[in-house]
Amino acid sequence: MSARCEPHGRLLIPPLAAEAAAEVLVPPLVPAAAAPQVALARRAGAGAVPVLLAMPAAAGRQLVARALHALAGRPGPLIGATERVTDMARCKVLFPFAADARLASGAPASDDVFKCALKPVDAKDYKQALTVEQLAQLARIFPEGVCDYAKAGVGQEPLAGTWAVFKGDGEVVMLEPRR
Repeated sequence: MSARCEPHGRLLIPPLAAEAAAEVLVPPLVPAAAAPQVALARRAGAGAVPVLLAMPAAAGRQLVARALHALAGRPGPLIGATERVTDMARCKVLFPFAADARLASGAPASDDVFKCALKPVDAKDYKQALTVEQLAQLARIFPEGVCDYAKAGVGQEPLAGTWAVFKGDGEVVMLEPRR
C-alpha cells in the first residue's frame, strides 16, 4: 500500500466585496466564451448549490469562486475543497513538516506523553555545543529539569491492547495487534 499525503478537506476563503466581485467575472479574467457558465454558476450559487470550478488555480480559480460567492449574496466566508495530493515529493513541497517543540526535544512521534519524566539539564543532550551561560540559562528556565523521553511519562501505563472486542454483556476483551 502506497503512502498518501492527504491534508485535504475544507478551506475557509475570506469573502470578497460585492463591488469588486462584478469586475472579476468579466474578460480578461474570465473569457467571453465562458459567460454562459458564469451565469449558470451565479444561479447555482444563489440557490446554495455547490459549483466545481474546472479552471487552473493559476487562472484565478479562487478569485472567481470568491466573486461568485459574493454576487450570490451568501454571507460569511466561502468554504472550498482542497485537492488530494498523492505524490509524496509534491506533498513534501506543499506541506513541509514542521515539528512541534515536543518532537524537536526528542518526544516520541506517538505524542502520547502527557507529562514527561524529568532529568537535570545536561550539555550532552544537545546537538549544538552550549556555552556555560546557555546551560545556566536553561537551568534557570527549567529548575526542575527537562523532559526525559527515554522514560515513560509520569503515570503513563502501557496500552492494554490495540483492538477491543465488546461482548455485549459489559465485558471487554483487548486483543494484541497483528503483525
